Amino acid sequence: VGAVWAMPVGEKTEKLAFRRVRDHFEVTAPSAEYSALLLVERCEPFIDLMPPKPVVPGEKGVAKVVLRNFNPEAISGNLTLRCAQGWNFPKKAFSLKSGENMAFDLDVNVPKNARWDVHDLYAVVTESRGETKRCGMMGVTRPIFAEIEKISRERIEVLFDNFSHKTVNGVVSLQLPK
Repeated sequence: VGAVWAMPVGEKTEKLAFRRVRDHFEVTAPSAEYSALLLVERCEPFIDLMPPKPVVPGEKGVAKVVLRNFNPEAISGNLTLRCAQGWNFPKKAFSLKSGENMAFDLDVNVPKNARWDVHDLYAVVTESRGETKRCGMMGVTRPIFAEIEKISRERIEVLFDNFSHKTVNGVVSLQLPK
């Protein structure tokens, strides 16, 4: 074991002192409610990925990524995004000491010819020990999404969402059965 981390409920993760005694380890944890105690010899970087909200083809979204280093030593490498459709994403260099976190806002430029669908979007970390990936789902959508919210005898309520960064104008036509 190279490091021990306490993960208190609703609080910041903290590195704990420990010592090896014959065939076991002794750790003194402050009194708190823990979701986990993590004993690490070596581990991949932890990746938190929040994909962008649905994006319209030809426009840009932002994915939020947080890297966490629970290794006993520092790590450095590159972070990028990857999508099965072959979209291009720039690499971002990082260097994290033991216990450090680093947050990134990464642009997701959706090509104009992207199909409307839900796509797998990966945050990919490459460092000296290899590659680590975290997958999230990203929607590519039409600019306007409309949904019938409520129907009564007197009226129909329709909810419209504009996922485009542009102003969208148009006419709404409801066709009712005869």
